[in-house]
Amino acid sequence: MMKVICIAILLIVLPCSIFAGEKFDKMTPSEHLKYAQDAISKGQIPVAKLHLDAIPKQAQEYEEAKKLYPKIAQMSAEAQAKAQLVQKEKIAKDNIAKAMAKDYQKLAGRCVEAIKSQLHDPKGAELPDAYSYPDYPEKFYVGQQEKGVIIVQFDMRARNAFNALRRTTAECQWRIDNNGYKLIKVHNF
Repeated sequence: MMKVICIAILLIVLPCSIFAGEKFDKMTPSEHLKYAQDAISKGQIPVAKLHLDAIPKQAQEYEEAKKLYPKIAQMSAEAQAKAQLVQKEKIAKDNIAKAMAKDYQKLAGRCVEAIKSQLHDPKGAELPDAYSYPDYPEKFYVGQQEKGVIIVQFDMRARNAFNALRRTTAECQWRIDNNGYKLIKVHNF
């Protein structure tokens, strides 16, 4: 069964590639030049080079084809430079994201400490740990509310003034300034 499928695939694929090769080989130099120019206009550098290379040196179109090689080289260099720039930008964004993630984790830890300092019974409170993996990032929400303000939220259980254990959401708001992060608001919902 497998041999039949392989033979069928070869019978379909092989003639297609032979036909494409035959068509390419039967093209005139002017057709190769036209296809090369079209490929250049579409930014298809390898296709353009393939067609330009197929033009014989003794053909009348060869001189015009020779003029297109520097353009292809320039386009290739520009494409390579653009690809390198995109790669550098991606790396820079990844590095910024990693730095922000570390900052956010520190803010989450500082938020827990700020909330803990306001509780009636800080030792009896059930607070997530911002510095351990399962708790951070799963039990914390960190995001930007508006430009320059970062919000840290988490759920917790703590005793109120009547000694009742309550589940509540805590929130800290931080403003980004030139000196780093400044705590501007702490509250429970």
